[in-house]
Amino acid sequence: RHVAMADLAFHCHCLTDGRTHVVQLRASDRVGVLRRRLASASGLPRDATARLRLSCAGVECSDDTAAAESLPRRSITAWSARYSRGVSDTAAAAAAVAAAERRQYERQYLQLEARRLAARAAE
Repeated sequence: RHVAMADLAFHCHCLTDGRTHVVQLRASDRVGVLRRRLASASGLPRDATARLRLSCAGVECSDDTAAAESLPRRSITAWSARYSRGVSDTAAAAAAVAAAERRQYERQYLQLEARRLAARAAE
């Protein structure tokens, strides 16, 4: 498709699905249109669109009525609560595994120390 000069192409790194989507907008489109199209491209359900958060140049884009062409860059980062919860769940699971491994290491260390002390006492 030929892109007219007035069209805007936003490269959106979506943390929800881990992919980069290119979203085409007209110069007159608003941030809300960008949010809806990106949510659709990411496979989010319609009711999750409002929860999709956007960031451009390190600043969150919360005003859906702002003109898309007013954004300082054409590179967007997007995420949702589902992403944040997933990251937290993953971190919690990794911490639980690390704690279990540490407890196992400490048990083995104590058993080895006990054997070493018993052997030394038997000498």
